[in-house]
Amino acid sequence: MEQSSNPESAVIFVAGNSIPYERLPLIPSNSLVIAADGGLNQAESLDIPVDIVIGDMDSVDPETLFRAQLAGIEIHHHPVEKDATDFALALQEVVRQGCTDLLVIGGAGGRLDHFLGNAMLVAAQAKEGIKTTWCTGSAIVAVAHPGSDVTVNGAPGDWVSLIALGGHAAGVTTQGTRWMLDQELLDVGSTRGISNELVSPQARVSVSTGTILVIHTLRNEI
Repeated sequence: MEQSSNPESAVIFVAGNSIPYERLPLIPSNSLVIAADGGLNQAESLDIPVDIVIGDMDSVDPETLFRAQLAGIEIHHHPVEKDATDFALALQEVVRQGCTDLLVIGGAGGRLDHFLGNAMLVAAQAKEGIKTTWCTGSAIVAVAHPGSDVTVNGAPGDWVSLIALGGHAAGVTTQGTRWMLDQELLDVGSTRGISNELVSPQARVSVSTGTILVIHTLRNEI
């Protein structure tokens, strides 16, 4: 993979399950690739070169980390007792590098608190202007907010769930789903947007105000 001194796109590997490699979006050749601690294990298993490893190194395989050190990969070693998760530290590096397009791979396995924290971090980055896609478990997660629609590419029958975050979401509109929404309101805590379905290979989600997690679950992977 080629490297760029000022890449616009970034990839973060996070420890935990990711969707199969063939389901991953195309990774631009000049992307900045960061492994958040144990995410290095996954990047190596996919034979994807990493530029930076960030974390307290409590979940990465020691031999994998040693190989990264021998290869001259940049290592940012943080103490275990810190105020941010390894994923959050990796996101800080993405912001520092000025990237505007982010692909996050992994982060579904293990602790529920980490999973929920990861979801909140993904949503926060999108609201800050970084176009963010999260590939985890059997799902691809994106964030819709005003001026930033989400296009879902999949197969008829796949689930598409919409979850409002941080406040009510108004003007929610979908195209290509079984239950069409037209300028609807989704309340925080509502399950109304759960388990909609694709009726075509592509759907679109937009919102006038608020923030929505758009969770595309690959039905044939369940």
